[in-house]
Amino acid sequence: SQKYAPVEKALAEYKASFWNMKQNSMRWSLLRYHNLYHSTVSVNEASHMVDGEAVVKEVIDDSRGKGMVMDMTPVLGENVKDAERTVMMLSDNGLKVIDRIAAPDGKKVRYTWRMVTPAKPTVLADCILLEAEGHTMKLEAKSDVSLTYMTWNTDPKVSYDDPNPGMTVVGVEAVVPA
Repeated sequence: SQKYAPVEKALAEYKASFWNMKQNSMRWSLLRYHNLYHSTVSVNEASHMVDGEAVVKEVIDDSRGKGMVMDMTPVLGENVKDAERTVMMLSDNGLKVIDRIAAPDGKKVRYTWRMVTPAKPTVLADCILLEAEGHTMKLEAKSDVSLTYMTWNTDPKVSYDDPNPGMTVVGVEAVVPA
């Protein structure tokens, strides 16, 4: 977390408000508030549409598991023709997340899924191993298109963002063809 008061003061020097929730607010330049760092789909590294609403299309409660299907199209805006996310807790206590992205007609897009973790990541060709406190978790993705497992640092991109010692961003990227 990051304390609000120092950020509020820093943004005031730019004649901006931390509490401005509009699309182009400086608030979204902070790692802790940008969608690129919150275990959600991002397309072309764009900010989510703040006025977009992810609507639940289906509730899942059957032999597959428990979860829901959401329409992410309004949140991703013009970067997609259609987008849907399914999140499901499986009967074996696993978690399954399915992102289905359709690129706009005639354009390819870059899909990214990222999360911030204190675990030590090891990037392999087919997964990322996350090690913490004597436990190992396997982050694995499957796709109809080629994907790349990656890590990113959490260094602040702007002067008013706090450092994030001991944290790493892990995730996958893929190019979705037109």
